[in-house]
Amino acid sequence: MSKQHRGFTLIELLVVVSIIAILIVVVFESLDPLKQFREARNSRRWSQVNTLSTGIYRYIIEKGRYPIGLSDLTQQLGTAKSDCDLNCPGAESKCLDIQADVIDYLPILPTELNGGSAEKTGYTISKNSSNNVITISSCGAENGASIFIMR
Repeated sequence: MSKQHRGFTLIELLVVVSIIAILIVVVFESLDPLKQFREARNSRRWSQVNTLSTGIYRYIIEKGRYPIGLSDLTQQLGTAKSDCDLNCPGAESKCLDIQADVIDYLPILPTELNGGSAEKTGYTISKNSSNNVITISSCGAENGASIFIMR
């Protein structure tokens, strides 16, 4: 009479554990939760840039003029009088405060998700004087993205 052994050998267990470990690594890499969070924040930035653009253009259409102080210079939106270029490279040192002009269209200016405030929103604006195209962009885009709207 032969004796039957029930169970798995050590090699079978190691193969199964290895396959499960490889699957976990592949799934984790494809889902990459940190990248997903960065993409979600970028999605919100796109929405806020669009909100700013829409509000400012509604102002321009109804008032027939551009907000006071809007120029060819890239300026961060906000109330700060200095250091507006620190978190928005390429921006002027003084922020552009358009809140009083556009209050009926944008009661509260959107602020950047990572440290934006009313003083320094984290969004820049400029107007090309040759074709009057306004560019609004986010200073805090992640994953190498460029978030801007030109109208």
